[in-house]
Amino acid sequence: MLMIIWEALLYDKLEPITRYNETQLQTFTPEQLIAMIGPGGMWITAVILFIGVFLLLPLLYSYKACFFRKLTQGAPLTQLPITGEFDSKGRWFKY
Repeated sequence: MLMIIWEALLYDKLEPITRYNETQLQTFTPEQLIAMIGPGGMWITAVILFIGVFLLLPLLYSYKACFFRKLTQGAPLTQLPITGEFDSKGRWFKY
């Protein structure tokens, strides 16, 4: 969704890419993209990335916490019965 917003905000600067042929697209570099969108586009990109990280990190950490809480609660701890006996001196031996 944020990429759609990014593209909508930078549509007029990114529109020439739609007219490129296959050879031009294959030789297109990130430096050309940065030059094409300019400093204003870099600021828009930075704001969109900040919003994405600002929204995504809390959601991922919450999901991770809930996932592992459910994972640990779903498996009850079972303690194996300890079998053994005392010897003639009172020492316990487990089997």
